[in-house]
Amino acid sequence: MAEVSTQTCCAKQFCLLPESDVIEFIDDTVHFLKGNRVPFLTKYSQAFGGQTRLIVPCRDLLQDIMQLALRKSQNTSSPDAFKQAVSDFIARLQENEPEATGDMSLKFAEIIAFAVFSRRNELAKVLTELVFRQSVDSYLLDYNYNVETVISSDSFSKQNEQLLILELFLAQNDANEGQMIRRVVVEMNVDEARAFVAKLKDIEREILQASQ
Repeated sequence: MAEVSTQTCCAKQFCLLPESDVIEFIDDTVHFLKGNRVPFLTKYSQAFGGQTRLIVPCRDLLQDIMQLALRKSQNTSSPDAFKQAVSDFIARLQENEPEATGDMSLKFAEIIAFAVFSRRNELAKVLTELVFRQSVDSYLLDYNYNVETVISSDSFSKQNEQLLILELFLAQNDANEGQMIRRVVVEMNVDEARAFVAKLKDIEREILQASQ
């Protein structure tokens, strides 16, 4: 007998879960994709009947289904479009492994489809940010700025000079430490600030032109 794929094992495991557990697993997966910590193994060990080795693959499968449903639909698509996208995914598993999936219920697929539909805008943003985080070494989490006046200085010409203090909070992906937050502070005088703002306006104009 051919070995059953991990995706099929996960799909069958979803079939065994109560509807409330499937919904909660979806919520926790979205929470996890946002970068939050979720104790999947301890939380779902009992619901998975001790099959803890399937918990993380099930989370990965759910993420794949979410991405597929969003790619196969539009923001204005009806719930049926999302349901069809998820059903097509499960149907391919059934075609590839008919013996292992013969008694599989598609109820869980319907739950996932409607969950993706109801949170489609949120998921699109979360998954886009996830791809961006994974593709770069660091990315901007937040920023702050302040305008300060230099009261005293070694140079007379710099007294009463206005400075723009730009504070950046960057998240960095470290192979050993995971995500790390780095704070960067940049000081700019009036001329430097004007040049910086002008550059940002140029970037904004290019983005708007590219999006048309």
